[in-house]
Amino acid sequence: MDLARNPIVPGDFVLAKLKGYPSWPAMVVFPETLPEQVACARHCAASHAVMFYPDCDFAWVETAQIQLIRARLLEKPNLVNEPETDSKMALSSAEDIFRHPGSFDGEYRVCRQNAHQD
Repeated sequence: MDLARNPIVPGDFVLAKLKGYPSWPAMVVFPETLPEQVACARHCAASHAVMFYPDCDFAWVETAQIQLIRARLLEKPNLVNEPETDSKMALSSAEDIFRHPGSFDGEYRVCRQNAHQD
């Protein structure tokens, strides 16, 4: 999927890659919802604020390190059948969220509240 024609926007479910970690399911969030210590962290202009699933860790991730889960699902419609890895459960959860996005709304609100209390 061409990101120039389909830009990444808050609310998108993505696979996001941070240096030293595998790609991991996340949701793009509005920067103003980030915890203060993450919001103030250095980041390049071509980056997006994300919340990793299911642990609710927030980070800035460069656009080049983000893949829309929608694109991944179109390429590989059943992520759950991928080989066994540490991220298989998270990918399975991300697939469920993509198919039923309302199921994650309550969890996201709780994560945001907890992040702002720390």
